[in-house]
Amino acid sequence: MTHDRTPTARLDIADKAGPMPRTPTYLAVSEVSTPIRELYFCVQRIALEDDLRKYMATYFRLLETLLARSPRMRGGLVSASLHVLAGDYDAALIDIGSLVVADDEVPTTWSPSWQ
Repeated sequence: MTHDRTPTARLDIADKAGPMPRTPTYLAVSEVSTPIRELYFCVQRIALEDDLRKYMATYFRLLETLLARSPRMRGGLVSASLHVLAGDYDAALIDIGSLVVADDEVPTTWSPSWQ
């Protein structure tokens, strides 16, 4: 993003900046404190970089962990995964975001891989 320094304060988004997620919630790496938040962060990175291959191993590891720890999330995780595989990262983030809000099973020993 650039600012052209004119009185109109117009902002331009560079073409090579990549897609901008349209979800209202941006999760910073410092906020990754649970497996579901780490999955959200992973999909956020996939969306920002538009590179599923780069994060595929991490994504599926997190998905496996979440399915084993929280079977009640299965429906939301399956829905989010279908969106990820279809390239609809915004819809996936919305699905995962609803799971983040509903998550009440916060493990006490979670060490995010993004640190």
